[in-house]
Order: sequence, then C-alpha cells, then structure tokens
Amino acid sequence: MQPTDPSKILIVDDEPQIVEHIITLLHNFGYASQFITKPSFLFKILERGDIDLILMDVNMPEIDGLTLLRQLKKHPKYSNIPVIMLTGDQREILIAECFEKGATDFITKPITELVLKVRIQAALAATAYERELNQKVDELNQERQILSAIINNVPELIYVKNRQHQFVVANDSIVEAVGAGTRENLIGKTDEDYHKKEDAAKYHADEIRVMDTGQSMISEDETAILYGEKRWLSTTKVPWRNKKGDIIGIIGLGHDVTERIHNRIKILQLNKELTHINEVIRMVSSSLDVEEVVATVMEALHEVFWFDQIGIQMLDQENQRILFKEIYGRGVTSEQIHKIKQLQFPLEEIDSIFVETLLNKRRTFVPMITEEMMESLSPSDRAVIEISPAKSYLCYPLIIRSKAIGTVSFANLVENFELTEEQMDTIERYVFQIGTAINNAELYDKVQEQQRQLKTAMESLRRQDEIIQEELDMASEIQFGTLPETPMRLPHLHLISHYQSMGKVGGDLFNVIPMKNGDVAILIADAIGHGIPAAFITMMAQIIFNEMLQRQSSPQAILRQANKLMGEILKNDEYMTAFLMILLAEDSINSPTFFSQTPRTMPVIYGNANHPAPIVIRKNQQELERFETKGMFLGFFDDDEVGQTYQEKMDQLLPGDRVFLYTDGITEARNKERELFKEERLQELLVQTRNLPLEEVKSEILKAWETYTQGARIRDDMTFILLEVLE
Repeated sequence: MQPTDPSKILIVDDEPQIVEHIITLLHNFGYASQFITKPSFLFKILERGDIDLILMDVNMPEIDGLTLLRQLKKHPKYSNIPVIMLTGDQREILIAECFEKGATDFITKPITELVLKVRIQAALAATAYERELNQKVDELNQERQILSAIINNVPELIYVKNRQHQFVVANDSIVEAVGAGTRENLIGKTDEDYHKKEDAAKYHADEIRVMDTGQSMISEDETAILYGEKRWLSTTKVPWRNKKGDIIGIIGLGHDVTERIHNRIKILQLNKELTHINEVIRMVSSSLDVEEVVATVMEALHEVFWFDQIGIQMLDQENQRILFKEIYGRGVTSEQIHKIKQLQFPLEEIDSIFVETLLNKRRTFVPMITEEMMESLSPSDRAVIEISPAKSYLCYPLIIRSKAIGTVSFANLVENFELTEEQMDTIERYVFQIGTAINNAELYDKVQEQQRQLKTAMESLRRQDEIIQEELDMASEIQFGTLPETPMRLPHLHLISHYQSMGKVGGDLFNVIPMKNGDVAILIADAIGHGIPAAFITMMAQIIFNEMLQRQSSPQAILRQANKLMGEILKNDEYMTAFLMILLAEDSINSPTFFSQTPRTMPVIYGNANHPAPIVIRKNQQELERFETKGMFLGFFDDDEVGQTYQEKMDQLLPGDRVFLYTDGITEARNKERELFKEERLQELLVQTRNLPLEEVKSEILKAWETYTQGARIRDDMTFILLEVLE
C-alpha cells in the first residue's frame, strides 16, 4: 500500500505553553502541525499550502476567535476547512455561538490527550465524508446530465407517468410528436389533452393493467396521432416503483415503426396478390401474347363465319371514351386504320353500337346497315363506316372480372349477313378467349412488376440482416475484448480460463482484477438467459464490479452493493449469479493475522450470490473441497430482503493447491438423450487430472464435455477458470 501524507493541522493560540502542549500531542498522533500566536497571520499561512484542520483559541487579545472564525467562514476559498474552538470558558451560550458561526467542534481547556485525539479524528472523518459525498453528488449530477442528453437526443418517445396518467417526465421527442411545444407544457397533462378520446382511453387502460398487475407491456404495436398524422408505435410500458417497491406509475418507451409496418403490409399484399395471380395463370392455358390470341381467333372466325374485319375497342384511362386499339382483316388499308384509331367514342353517345354494347354488357347485332340507318347512327359510328364501309356489325362486350373494359367488333362487307343464336354464342366464347388473353397479359405484367418489387423488398431485408449480423459481430468483439487474456501469471499464481457463448454474445462473465492495495480479485458470473439481453446484463455487471473493487475490499459489501445497483437497473424477471474471490497480498490490510504469513501461504476471502461454489483441489488432500457461502441472486430482490444473507468467508491456499471456478453451462449441458453432464462427472475429471499441467487439464475437460454433448443442442454459455498457487 502507498503511504499517505499526514493531515496538516494549524494551531491558532496566543499562549506558548498551550501551543507547545498541543504540538507534542499532535506529533504523537502522527499529524503534521503548524502554529501562529497572532491571529492576523491566519490567511497568510493558509495561502502557503493546504491545511486540513484548524485548532483556534476563542480568547485572543488581537482578534478574538469568534471574529476570526466568522471571517474564515465567509472566505470563498477557505470556508470548508473544519475548525475546532479551544477555550477554558464552558458557558453554554459561548459554545452555542461557536457552532452558530460555523465551528466544527469545541474543546474546553485544559486539553486532554484522549479528547483532542478523538475530536480531531471525528472532524477529519466528517470532512472527508462530506468531501466524498459532494464528489458523489457531482458525479451523479454529471451522469444525470449525460443521461438527459442521451434521452433527449434519441428518436424514441420516452416518458414517465404517475397513477393519475399525468406526465412527470418527457423527452424532447415525445414533446415534438404530440405538439406540446415545450416539456413544461406537457408535464402535468394527460393523453386526453393531445389524443382522441378513444385512443387516450386505450392508453390509460394499458397503463392501469401494468400498474395493477405489475406485469410489463413489452413491444406491443399500437397507433397514435403523432406529428399530425397516424403513426405506428412499438410501445413498452413497465411499472415505476418507489424505494419501498410500491408502484407509483409507469415508465414508457415508444419506437416509431410506421415504415416497418407499411413495409410488412406491402410485402403481405404483394405475396397475396402474387399468389392469386399465379393461381389465375395456372388455370388459363392460353397464350400471354394478345396479338397471337386475337390473330388466332380472327383466323378461326374468318374460316368458319367469313368475317372480313375484327376490331378491339378499349376504354381510355379516364373511363370517359372508347378508343380503337387494333383492327385486323381485309378490305381496310393502313391509312384507314390510322384514321380510325384517331376517333373517339364518348360514353354520352348512347346510340353508338360500341357504347351501347359496353354500357349494357351484352352483344349487339346489326345484320345490315342501310342508307336510312346511317342517319340514326351516332356521329362516331358514321365516321368509322365512312372510313371503312362495313355492311354489318356484331359487337360483344369485353369483360374482365365482371367489368366491361371495352368491346370486340366483327364486321362484314356484305349485306344481310345472317347468324344464328348458337353461332353468336360460339363467337362469344372466342371473345372470352380474347378477354382472357388481355387479362392474362395485364396480370403477367403486374406479376413481373410485383416480383421486381418483392425482389427489391427481399434484398432490402437481406441488407438489414447483414447490418444486424455486423452489429452482433461488433458486440461480440467488444464483449470478448473486456475479458482478460489467459494463461496469466501473477505473483505466486498461474491462471487459465475458457469462455464459450451460445451465440455471438453471451451472458457469462469472468474477470481478474488487480486492486489498489495489491490484492487480486477473481470474479465469475452468469446472467439469466442468453444472447443480447444477457450480454447487456454482464456489461453492466462488469462496470459495477470494476468500480466497487476499487472502493471496497469486502466481498460481502461488494455483493450487497452490486445487488442494490443492479436491482435499480434490471427488470423484475432478470438477475445474475456471481462468485467473488479476493487473493490477499502479503501486506494486505485484509490478511488474517491467524494465518501463516510465509510467502508459501496465500490467504483468500470470498462471497457468493447463488453461484455454483468453486471446487478446491488440495495438493496434499484426496478429498475435494468447496468454497461455499450463502447469498441470493443479484438484482432480483431488494437489499432489505437479501442484504443480510450475503456472507463472506476466509481460507488459505498452499503451494500446489488449485481452485476451479465455473458456470452451470458445464454441469447442466445435456447429451442427445437429454441427460445432464452433472457435477459428479466434473469432479471425477478434476481428480483424474490433478497432477497434469493446467493447460492439459483444460484440454481434458473440454474434450470430455464435447464428447458428451456431441449431436445435442447447446442451450447455455459455458465458462470456467482454473488457478494454481505456485511454489
């Protein structure tokens, strides 16, 4: 341990005999001292260096002690220096005035050795405690500022509500989302002030359920009006408890998943439409080439019924007019076709052959168009006949999925063209083939487009998965980077380890931590669960234990404090087991005096939080031992419930002794028959390998474990540490 400088004490007294007496006592106590007999020199002395305590006489001729004390306490630089007043006057009113003006303590003359020593120790301890407390308050305020900066700069909606559903804490994101303007405007308000009545009622019902049952609502999707529009949120609400554990409200977090929901709906719709379209395509055996189908139908109709022309008319995009799309047949030139395609048939022309057929969804047959009939035709119909002089017309509605989208017309250049009803029904079946071909072609184009969209969506999901895997790889590197590298040789100690997680990150933890006083702490812990949640628990535990081991040297105190801190962070169903062992240095203040202090003996002190007790393999002993002591899980119960259960014990290790620390991932591993590996098998291995080097012991344990679990699913992380005291 590094020696500390003795505390510096300044004596302010005008009586040389008393000053000399106090200096002698302070020297015996181990303190450094200075003195002045003239009070006016006080601030000059303070400017020269640090003074930890002032012993000041009350009655002095130049400046009385009370006046000087008042001046000192008003000084911004020296007001925190503790002052013990000295006087032979024991009046209560004088004592009260000393404390009123800021004195730390009061000693009456004559000054005795014991009283002076105890009062000085108490004053210095109180000052040190106050200084440490102020430092912790500053650190806590800094941490709160950091946490506030993080919370107010994340896109998630973070808030806290009381039992009356009023906001008591809100980050900037939720203030902006509901349009409150400032946090001050939102505090004290409820959802009814910013949401629809029915939405607010649902949010309140969820919060009542969480507060009444104590069960958290995790990642439930719900809708809300945010930023002036309907948005989807993944909402988590957990109970907010006071120090007694009473639920006094809820803590909420909302993550905007609108884009994800829309993408999910879009993909589901694409899959649904794609499935439907594929079924339609399998049912229809005709060609997807419209021109090929129409040409085939026209050829058949021409051969059987001797139609001269066939035309396809379709509604425009506004569904207001009918346009000629295609004309096939003889007796019509390309110039005539071009002119006909420029024509339009407004749906208002209900006397048109094409419009009447489309609107009524039934065929129209005009066996002969005479000169007199031309006068009764619509202007558009007359325009077609004037360009290509047909003598008869048969027109069918082109229906797709019960909707008329156009017409198919057949024309002949001969007069008095006759067709039977049966013939027209047969022709209608050919028209159906044209409609099917058009429908299939449209569906095929739609399938192609949706397949492209689906492929794009799947590619986006694949890229997101790659990002997630990269982030998991990074988390794995960070977690493994926090573990100490072994084999490790410390003074009189050889140590090896093995760490194996189920996935890329795990919930096991071990560390070898050198402490300020020369001791070495060895920690092994196991968080409930696996994967990312468990890894977060181990990272928090790593920080907590590293910090505590620099302040405390008692496993009992460290485990109790760790339980308290983790209980404030973890959820109700989360906890961790841990075993902490401290190997004491030869000059450690924790070394027990009743153990041998020769270099060949290594004292240890340990504590347990419901973790498997380490196995001790003594060099000169056949039977195995365990470092067993009581203690509950970390973070699961309040300190008032389990604080006294944490115990610590002391023992010693001799040269050649070994200690095996492990997590239950070894003993609770199962084979293909779901039988446990068990502790008995592990103990047999340690006995059989007790004379082998540590690296070979590790190899034998892993070989036995892998052989036993071969072909079975590994369900837990597996970690162990093996250390040996060197000769």
